[in-house]
Amino acid sequence: MIQYFKTTEEAEIEQMTAYQKGCWINVSDPNEAEIQQLLTQFNMPRDYLTDVLDEDEVSRIEQYAREDKEATLVLIQYPHIVPSSAGYPMYDSFPLAIILLQDTILTVSKSKPHFIEEMMLGNVKMKFKTEAAAHFMARILWSISASYLKFLKIIDHETNKLEAQLKESTKNEQLFALLGLQKSLTHFSVALSSNHDVLAKVQQSQRFVEDPLLASEINDVLVENNQAIKTTKIYTQILSDLGTLFSSVVSNNLNIIMKVLTSLTIVLTIPTIIGGIYGMNVPIPNADRADAFWLVMALIFFLTGITVWILKRHDFF
Repeated sequence: MIQYFKTTEEAEIEQMTAYQKGCWINVSDPNEAEIQQLLTQFNMPRDYLTDVLDEDEVSRIEQYAREDKEATLVLIQYPHIVPSSAGYPMYDSFPLAIILLQDTILTVSKSKPHFIEEMMLGNVKMKFKTEAAAHFMARILWSISASYLKFLKIIDHETNKLEAQLKESTKNEQLFALLGLQKSLTHFSVALSSNHDVLAKVQQSQRFVEDPLLASEINDVLVENNQAIKTTKIYTQILSDLGTLFSSVVSNNLNIIMKVLTSLTIVLTIPTIIGGIYGMNVPIPNADRADAFWLVMALIFFLTGITVWILKRHDFF
């Protein structure tokens, strides 16, 4: 799907029905006809539009120039929530292509990122101008880095919830949820490192070096990205330690349950043994007494009480 947007003089975003100079073109999961239309219109390499269809595509920056046509591709990884095979939420990274032309900017992705949707709706605090393509690209790059920090806060919240369930955990559910968060951080770590290399090259490009405002904007993006990298490392270590603790606690809780069940079995064996002895068809002491039943019950309660006291003293209950 191809969508056209352009900002007004008041920096309000408006959707257009066709291409205009200085507009923003957003392309989501393009089909072959749409790809051919864009290639014919803007004369750019085909892989600029098709590489994002491969979810494993790595971040990179490329420049293309032929005759009077120039294009810069910035392929960057953005975060997105996905369901894990175990049914728990997990976060992964997907490629987004930002294609900078002389008077137009294109964003191409297989699925529409949440921050792109926010920009389309105008639900962003920082206003932007589609005509200033390089500044708009810096705004998109900042949104991607900020998205990583947003998802990292969610992961931290989920980690705290798992930690609260740690004390009474005897099941594998929390371990599967923890595994999903650990995989998410691994994906984030690889994507953020790859993004950092691309952002550093963007910062060193001639356009950003010569324009002080652009240099400041891309520097802000790098600061956000570096913060996300450091936060990811911290949370990865926390989750690693928590995973080890989780396994130990689950094992310990199961041991406690088995210890209690074993203790109950020992306690309940006492009445069974005494009842079995007095139930035999042979002469037994005091069997003819009228209060024989109560004597047997008193003996059972006494021995049971002594056994419970001994087991409790040795921390079996």
